[in-house]
Amino acid sequence: MDVLAAFRVLVCVAERGSFSAAARELGVGQPAVSRQMAALEAHLGTRLFNRSAASLGLSDDGLALLDRARLVVDAVDEAQDLVRLRGRGVGGRVRIAGPVVFGRTWLIPKLAALARLHPQLEFDLVLNDSFVDLAEEGVDLAIRVGEITDLNLIARPLMAVRRVAIAAPSYLARRGVPAHPRDLAQHDCVVYTRLATGSLWRFEGEDEGKSEGVGEGIEVEVSGPLRVNNSAGVLAAVTAGAGIGVVPLFTMTGQVERGEVQVILERFEPRSLPMHLVYASRHHMPAKIRLTIDYLIEQAGELSE
Repeated sequence: MDVLAAFRVLVCVAERGSFSAAARELGVGQPAVSRQMAALEAHLGTRLFNRSAASLGLSDDGLALLDRARLVVDAVDEAQDLVRLRGRGVGGRVRIAGPVVFGRTWLIPKLAALARLHPQLEFDLVLNDSFVDLAEEGVDLAIRVGEITDLNLIARPLMAVRRVAIAAPSYLARRGVPAHPRDLAQHDCVVYTRLATGSLWRFEGEDEGKSEGVGEGIEVEVSGPLRVNNSAGVLAAVTAGAGIGVVPLFTMTGQVERGEVQVILERFEPRSLPMHLVYASRHHMPAKIRLTIDYLIEQAGELSE
């Protein structure tokens, strides 16, 4: 049998979660996928799937084979790309979605540099703090902040997003400077509505005077007159004196140095958030997408060196 083709189908079934979804991804009928998986099981002499009327899951042997099958498929695809692209470089259009401010401050400069290295590459950016549907929007890659709960997506860690608590000097002169995260409950706060925890803010730092839970973090429920769905909007509201806000460091472009805002609660840094590159499937991943992923991860890694 064509083991490589069967491995491709196995990987696709595992990533899409069902024979029917894999068939749609591969552009074939569901019976063809079922026959190929049955043939692979017969070839290996083992059951790769636990089948029931309600669900389909990989057996222990299936799970053991899956990682190796992915390595084989990826290695073959990379070898083919290497030969095909010798002398003519990587080209094509890559559509990428990401948060607005992060896109402006970090992603666009990195993609501009990558385009200079590979003149045949083009990038189509969708900058939006909301999560876009990759299939519906025709997006190849998306950058998402927070935990990835969609099991249909492949997630590659990009970086940890550090954040700071800030306020305008005019607000602090009017309302006072909070000494502890719990003091925020008595302050006006600008809530970023795209945060998974909403108005529940979490801080890291030693909670003095508390014998239990030291190092476990501090949580406080906040409120205020403004709620914003964009981190740039949070920064603008804070700068205008509307209240205290928590923003990613990448949104800051000299506001502290110019005296427009002041960092507060420096002993209690807001909990960092994970940032990932996500994509729908690694099946038949084009060289242009693989190159973009590897480049962005490499560039993000330099921030922590």
